[in-house]
Amino acid sequence: MKHIRKWKKWRTLTYISVLGTLLACTEQMLHDDNSSTDELTVSVARQWYDSQYAPVVMTRTCEEEGKELPVKPDWAGAKASSWGRFETVETPILTNGVHLIIDSETALHWDPCTKVDYICNTTRMVVLKDKITGKMRSFVMIFVGSYDYLKNTRNIAKNSYLYRDPDYDGLVLFYAINGSFINGWRYSDGKIVGYLSPSCDTQSESFVSTRGMQQVCHDICTTEYSYNCHDEYVLVGGDMETGLIYDTVTYCDLVPYERCYRECEFVDDGKVDPNNPYPPGGAGNPEPEDPDKSNPSLPVKTPCSGASKLSTNAELKKLVDELFDKNSINASEDGWIKTEAGGIIKPSVTETGRISYSLSDISGQKYSEQYHSHPVGQGCITSLADLKALALAYTNGHIVSINFTYGVVSEAGCLTLVITSMSDFATFASKIRAGNYDVIWNNTVLGVPVGTFDGSIEKLINFLDTSISGLAVTFRPMSIEKKGNHTENWLAKELDENKKIINSECK
Repeated sequence: MKHIRKWKKWRTLTYISVLGTLLACTEQMLHDDNSSTDELTVSVARQWYDSQYAPVVMTRTCEEEGKELPVKPDWAGAKASSWGRFETVETPILTNGVHLIIDSETALHWDPCTKVDYICNTTRMVVLKDKITGKMRSFVMIFVGSYDYLKNTRNIAKNSYLYRDPDYDGLVLFYAINGSFINGWRYSDGKIVGYLSPSCDTQSESFVSTRGMQQVCHDICTTEYSYNCHDEYVLVGGDMETGLIYDTVTYCDLVPYERCYRECEFVDDGKVDPNNPYPPGGAGNPEPEDPDKSNPSLPVKTPCSGASKLSTNAELKKLVDELFDKNSINASEDGWIKTEAGGIIKPSVTETGRISYSLSDISGQKYSEQYHSHPVGQGCITSLADLKALALAYTNGHIVSINFTYGVVSEAGCLTLVITSMSDFATFASKIRAGNYDVIWNNTVLGVPVGTFDGSIEKLINFLDTSISGLAVTFRPMSIEKKGNHTENWLAKELDENKKIINSECK
C-alpha cells in the first residue's frame, strides 16, 4: 500500500531526522512497585546496558530478509520496579518509523488507512536483575492485546514485565535485542493459557515433554505493519527575489508481514503460582540448575552433552567424513547447510578462500547445522570472518535452536562450535558484528605465535571464553590414513587453570 499518509511536519531548509516510538501507545505508563527502594536504578541499568550494546542497535526487521532497523532505548521514559527476587528497569523504544503487531481477529476489524488510537502495542526494553544470582540481562517485551481487550479496557499500557493487568487478554512476546524471537505467552482474562515458540521449532516439543503431559499445539499468525517513511522537499511559496519557501512532506508506505508461531496449550500442573508475575519461560528466566533440562526461553546446555549428540549423529558423521576425505585433495572450500526441515543446501560458490550460498536458497530457512572446510594449510579453527558470518546468520533469523552446530573441517579433523547459552550467544552475535571483539581477537588469536593444532584451538577457546560467547568448542581428530573408515568421536575441549587445552571430564 503506497503513500497512505502525507502531511507537513516542519518548515526548514535542512533535513531533520526524527526517531519515533516503536510499537507504543500514547500513554507511556509502567506499573511501579511501591515496596522497598530498588537496588537496580535507572542509572545503573543504563550503565550496564551501554557496556553491553551500542547506543543504537541494528535489529532485524521481519518484513524483508536481511534488512535491519536502528533502535535505541528511551531512557527519559525509564521506570524501575521490583517484585520478589527480581528488579527491572523498563524503557520505551525509539526507532525510525512506526511498527505495529496485531492478531488475526484485530486484523479483521482494523483498516490500516484509518487511525484508531486503541489499536496499538505496548513495547518495553527490559533490563532484568536477579537479586539472588546478581545476573543481569536485557531483552524486548511486546504486549499484543486481543481486539476486545484493546477496544474495551484501554489498559494495555499498564502492563509491564512484573505486572499484568488482571483482565489482560492477548499475547506477550519476547525478543532478543537483535530482534530475533525468543518465546511468548498467551493470556486470557489474566491467566496463562498458551506457550508460544518459533513455528515448527522442536523446543516447543521439549517443553511439552518436560511437563509430562499431552498438549494440543497449533500454529498461529500475527500481522506486523511497518510504516516506512521518507521525506521530500515541496515548494510551497516565495519567489527568486524574496526567497523560496519549502515544506518537508513525509510519505509513508505501509508494509504488512505475517509471522507465525507454534502455540501449545498451557496446563497448570501446580508448579506455577498464579500470583507470580514472573511465569516460567519469560525472557528473563534464570538458567535452570540442570543445564540439560533447560527451559526453552533461554536454554543452556553443557559442552559434554553437545559432544555426545554430535558423536551419535550418524548422518552428520557421514557428511563430515566425506568432506574431510574430499578436502585432502581439493584446494577449494566446500560445505553445506542443513535446515531444520532436513534439507541440505549446497554452496553456489566454492573458492580457495570462501564459499557462499544463493540468497534464494537460504531465504526463510532455519538452520540445524552449518559446516565448511578449510583446505590444507589454512588452519583448523574458525576465522574471525567465520564467526561474523555465524553472527549474521543468527541476526537474520536462521539460527533459532540451541541444538544448532557450526563446524570447520580441516586437515586435523572437525572442530564444531556448540551453543551453551542462547542468551550469551545472542549478545555475542550482536557485539562481534559491531566489531567490539576485533581487538580481543587480534590479541588472543592473531597476536600469539602459530603453533600446533591444539595450540590454535587453545587460542580460540580463550577468545570465546574472554568474550562470553555462549559457545563451546568440541573437536573430532581425524586422519587421512583412515580415509573411508573414520571412527573418531567429538571431544569437549576446555582450558585448565593455566589456560592450557584439556579434554572436558565428561561422564
